[in-house]
Amino acid sequence: MKPLRAFLFSQAHGGDWASNAFRELEPLIDAARVALSVENASAAIHVGFWRPETQKIAELAQAWPGTLLLSDAAVGSLPPPVIVSSLPVGVVDGLCFRLALAGYGYEIADPSHPSVKDLQSVAAPALRTLGDFEPRGWVEQFLEAQPQFEQTLRSADIWDDESYIANEHVLDTSNRHIIGIARYTLIAGEKPSASGILNNLHACPPWFLNDKLQNLNTTVRMANVFKGHNLSTVAHIAAKGYNGLLKLPNLGQGSVHGLGKLLYEALINGDALKRKTSKLHDEVDPKALVDYGPNSKLSAIDDDIQDGLLKISRHDAALSLIDGIVEAAQCLNENERGIFAARLGFRCEPHTLQQISDQIGVSRERVRQIEVKIFKKIRRHLFWESLAERLDGLLAERASPLLLGGISAIDPWFKGAEELENSLAEIFKHLFPERFSILKIDDVSIITHLSTEEWTHAVDSGKSLLREMVSEKPTEEYVRLQIEALLSDKGAELRETLWRQVSSFALWTNRAGDAKRLSGYGRTAEAVVSAILEEAGMPLHYSEIERRASRYEDRKFEARRLHHAAASVGMLYARGTYGLFSHCPLSKDEIDLIVSEVEDIVSSGDATRQWHTSELMDELLDRGLDFDGRISKYIINIALQNSESLVYMKRMVWGLRGSWSGSAASRLDLRQAVMALLESEGAPMSTSEIREKLFSGRGVNSHFQIHAAGNLIRIGTSKWGLADRDVQLKDPAAYFEMIEKHLEETREGIHVSEVSSVLGDLDEDTSKAFFGYCKGKGLRIDRAQYLYPATWPSSRRVWPNVAVRMALENSPAEGSTLDDIFNAVRRLTKRDFKKFQISQILVVMEGAVFDPTTEKWRIDRNTALDTETEDELEQGM
Repeated sequence: MKPLRAFLFSQAHGGDWASNAFRELEPLIDAARVALSVENASAAIHVGFWRPETQKIAELAQAWPGTLLLSDAAVGSLPPPVIVSSLPVGVVDGLCFRLALAGYGYEIADPSHPSVKDLQSVAAPALRTLGDFEPRGWVEQFLEAQPQFEQTLRSADIWDDESYIANEHVLDTSNRHIIGIARYTLIAGEKPSASGILNNLHACPPWFLNDKLQNLNTTVRMANVFKGHNLSTVAHIAAKGYNGLLKLPNLGQGSVHGLGKLLYEALINGDALKRKTSKLHDEVDPKALVDYGPNSKLSAIDDDIQDGLLKISRHDAALSLIDGIVEAAQCLNENERGIFAARLGFRCEPHTLQQISDQIGVSRERVRQIEVKIFKKIRRHLFWESLAERLDGLLAERASPLLLGGISAIDPWFKGAEELENSLAEIFKHLFPERFSILKIDDVSIITHLSTEEWTHAVDSGKSLLREMVSEKPTEEYVRLQIEALLSDKGAELRETLWRQVSSFALWTNRAGDAKRLSGYGRTAEAVVSAILEEAGMPLHYSEIERRASRYEDRKFEARRLHHAAASVGMLYARGTYGLFSHCPLSKDEIDLIVSEVEDIVSSGDATRQWHTSELMDELLDRGLDFDGRISKYIINIALQNSESLVYMKRMVWGLRGSWSGSAASRLDLRQAVMALLESEGAPMSTSEIREKLFSGRGVNSHFQIHAAGNLIRIGTSKWGLADRDVQLKDPAAYFEMIEKHLEETREGIHVSEVSSVLGDLDEDTSKAFFGYCKGKGLRIDRAQYLYPATWPSSRRVWPNVAVRMALENSPAEGSTLDDIFNAVRRLTKRDFKKFQISQILVVMEGAVFDPTTEKWRIDRNTALDTETEDELEQGM
């Protein structure tokens, strides 16, 4: 099946009309606004599988200068709110187009509001396809004999029986009379006569059927009988029929024949037209609904006397779908036809039960009962079986969906069907509930034997089957056979559509030399990352995962979302590099050996010790297990996932099960460990002393960093102590006041290196100690070692790593030298540095690239920032 496209029709600079196809809606809307920016220019948008003829679109759009026309499919596809006319303003190639009322640089009133006055001038012409006048049915026969009436009928927009019923009231009185008599003759197959009119009242024109019986010169007996049975119009007599009238008490055969003579004379003389011009619209105007009270005309009509009205047509089959619906409705009286049309939305907007209830002043339940009665009456008409047989024929052995919008191209008998979607849906629901339905799939209306529930079940079953098969990694061909097999003979034409719906949730691998295989299910970032790693067959850096994910046009994710997904479904193989367990370079036996050796190492020492995988790697290397250089701290971390004796505490730290629980909370808090060590020593300690004691006694990596926080403060170069014990100040309140005053004046944080200059008479070590002492006393220290009030959201100072990145991003295309970056960082941070400090940040910064030929640094904008590494460096400055 072709993919859906959005088409924009507009005028080029030369005045010629052209169409452009779009894959996405945003550029389409922008292009439409540009097209409308030209004075009095118009444009049109359609969304579908095929493009209508541009010239026909141009003819329709030029009738509405300065506006945008939208097909019904476009209305349903554009982002809300979409404000359009309540009725179509034209039809092109079977597609209804509505007028956009606002949102495109203008705002206008709805010219098609379906009031009684407007319904003829707007709704009826809108249902015609643009093109030549094409008479059919009795209208075609009439014009063959009387061609001089063609212009008269064309002007009134009458080309068949349906348009005649809707529009005959616009003819002048003389033509209404002449054409009404001609119609009677062609439909009844005989000229009007006193003896035949009672059996052919269905062929009479609307102006005659709507005439009141009290306008006939009836006898007193007739008038009393009509009044007693709530018969007030000629249409009510038509509903009774000749045989029905004979069954009425006190109305003998002589009276019936007399009535026929009166009706004949009134029709031939055109008495109703002489009295007034009828403005009723017979079966298609829901606004003509009248009161259905307890004594209404409708309630007096019994089902068992309708049989004489069922065979209204003298033809074996209806000339078209629309003709057939009109013919079938003739067994209903005027009021029932109004409800029938309103519920179907036949040449009007569909009405709910409540809307009809509000109009005719009865309960919603009463309207429902009337609707049931209406469908009970019309279901016996032969047209419905003819409709069903045609649909069965079109669906038989069909290999593709039967599109409602394209059915008339296959069988012209269905011309206009695309405008009757709601009508057909209601007909199927009431007359063929288990035989036909209209499915809405991807905003496309499809006629099928499947019910909505059956289609939904097939889609859900297909998704479940897809999920179950993921672990088996079957080929695409096999998966498709399994999915399409869910639809047997019923709905077989939708197998390809079902596959397209279900396979949109599938993720595939396509390795060289192998068939395309199912590797994942779902639309989530995790599913996409898993499929990418499966297809790659090797670990990938998250920037490469992001690049490959861009191939999935229907699934768009932010880089950060993909990074998190990689960490969730993958295993860390190197910094920022993720893979699956199957990517591990070690065999199962080698992994088992690592697990066994590590369990022995951990269980042989202090049970409370926590081990980092870098320490475990050193131990394995000491035992001669290097696996030809194929192990790393990351590989050991992956291998230990199979251990039953060890627990993982995140950040590649492991402990003995039973001594520790498997959570990040169990991991040793280094700050607390350092503070506990300082308390036990009773005096300040150097960094090397702290590391040595923690490494030997607690199993902590010897390369960990110490950061000032809370009561833990730096009291000199590479020396640490406790603020409440090791800071000796004569008047700390005075110093504290000096710090607060400086912060208030500068409105910027103070770096640890700047404290001595602020306090003045303190040496550098004591100043640094006081710096740590200030934290928790209404002041905060961020990770870049800036001191600022707790009421501020931040220190208002630029961190060195941020300054380096800003310097790189503002560099020329060829990059910047270290000196240039160094000077820029000093300017941005308002601090002094050593060049080697800036160089360290550049070396580890993700995306920073050094060109040895030019000796310049530049930023690779396709690579994300490795914040973890930069933060670690930042905390040491």
